Amino acid sequence: EYKYSNKELDTYLNLNFNKDLSEDLNLNILTGFNYNQRNGDALSVVVTDLDLPNFYELSNSASTPSLGQSNYLRRVFGLYGSAELGFMNRYFLTLTARNDNSSTLPIENNSYFYPSASLAAVVIDTNSSFVKLRGGYARIGNDTGLYQVYSTAGQAANAGYFGSIEYPFAGLNSYEVFGRIENQNLKPEITDELEIGFETQFFNNRLGLDVSLYQRDTKDLIVDLAVPRSTGYAQITGNFVDLQNKGIELAFTAKPIQTQDFEWSLTYTFAKNESEVTHVEGEDEFDEEGNKLKKKISIYSAYDVNFYAQEGEPLGVFYGPAPETTNDGKIIADPNTGYYTYDGEEHYLGSSQRDFIMGLQNSFEYKGFKLSANWDWKQGGKMYSYTKRLSYFVGNAQETTYNDRNPFIIPNSVVPVTDDDGNVTGYEENTTYVDYEDVTAFYNASQNQAIQSEHIIDKSFIRLRSAALTYNFPSTFLRSVGLTGMSLSVYGKNLFLWTPSDNTYVDPETTSYGRGIRSEFGEFATNPAQRAYGARLKFSF
Repeated sequence: EYKYSNKELDTYLNLNFNKDLSEDLNLNILTGFNYNQRNGDALSVVVTDLDLPNFYELSNSASTPSLGQSNYLRRVFGLYGSAELGFMNRYFLTLTARNDNSSTLPIENNSYFYPSASLAAVVIDTNSSFVKLRGGYARIGNDTGLYQVYSTAGQAANAGYFGSIEYPFAGLNSYEVFGRIENQNLKPEITDELEIGFETQFFNNRLGLDVSLYQRDTKDLIVDLAVPRSTGYAQITGNFVDLQNKGIELAFTAKPIQTQDFEWSLTYTFAKNESEVTHVEGEDEFDEEGNKLKKKISIYSAYDVNFYAQEGEPLGVFYGPAPETTNDGKIIADPNTGYYTYDGEEHYLGSSQRDFIMGLQNSFEYKGFKLSANWDWKQGGKMYSYTKRLSYFVGNAQETTYNDRNPFIIPNSVVPVTDDDGNVTGYEENTTYVDYEDVTAFYNASQNQAIQSEHIIDKSFIRLRSAALTYNFPSTFLRSVGLTGMSLSVYGKNLFLWTPSDNTYVDPETTSYGRGIRSEFGEFATNPAQRAYGARLKFSF
């Protein structure tokens, strides 16, 4: 049995002032405050091994019930204001400011102020054409999640490789401090953004273009940093990263055909973002030759694959085991086993950053019928796939059928040539087969560690996001039945998906890691994506 409650109280008080300062000059002012409170409670009790089959009562068991209890409380108080000055209803200056106090931050740093300023000008406004220019600066403040400042404690559990011992156990109870280190120096994230752009419409709104260029600098990005378990803890939440994003976004709209009975409308969108980690907290490190290494911190990891924020790189780069290669890219094989060789060092395996994102929406209307379809194309970027790792392990992956699972030599591979002292003097063609009885182990990362690099896959895809066919009933029929509107639609969602050849495993948009940058790590045995079909009948009175 599980009982829970979640409550939210959201309170606003706004004061507005609007005045025409002159015939062409108008001033609009708003000020107010906002109080938001979220709290919840949960209580659960579980028993197993029912004494009487199919009688589902908590008392129907001799086993000790397992109890769970949790509660939370979060509060944010904000003061805000804005002022808009309009001239001739064509030129607009807008100023805003807000200050928030959040309970999720330390008392000393729980107040953060963020203003903005923007200027827009309508330079062309005729019956057939419209052009608007805009530019602005905005600062955005952000707090953190619940209970990430202080160390917390709760009922203990002794974890094992499979399963755990939970308390109370054998008449004893136990509490423990959980794995987060206290950090009372935590500060809010602050993001400063500059944006310029324009919006146009031509030929009586049959052709339009909206373009934005931006640069976004984030200081004191809040991330979880893993710490050695020898400290008695697992992680600390802190302001460990500074980040810059810059890019372009555009939307193109058009009506190539527009007649009395037929209309074709389309919308094309394009977005490209480039991120760079500009600073990472930590001590400087140097290689054997004295060169300064790029600092990095781990965002997440799984099975020897690490996901880092690294200085000078996009946010979210992969490092992990990979086969050793020669300078010209040939794989160095083990002359004894035919397996990959691995030097024990982390290798760069790619970035999660996409090259671009595009979308295309088409709709065709003929009399009462409308056919619409939405396409998405997301290109580039890498992701981790545990599904692929597991498929290698159990032999379901297509790659494991290479050479019909008979003995094989790794393609494009060489073996080292050594002198009498064991020094590598060169390389020669690899002639060592992976034996029949070792083929299975070759795809097992615990025995061929360098194969972990193949669990990083391209997350590009093209998707038919949705399609729908709608019929709007004619007005003569509607009047006869006393309706103002009626339509019948059939639709489908997530209809088709195309992925690169190295990803025959998962939908790249599925993730097991929630939201935020951690979701860009990839997936861990996630469920398959769903395709949906439906029909809809709408009435308007």
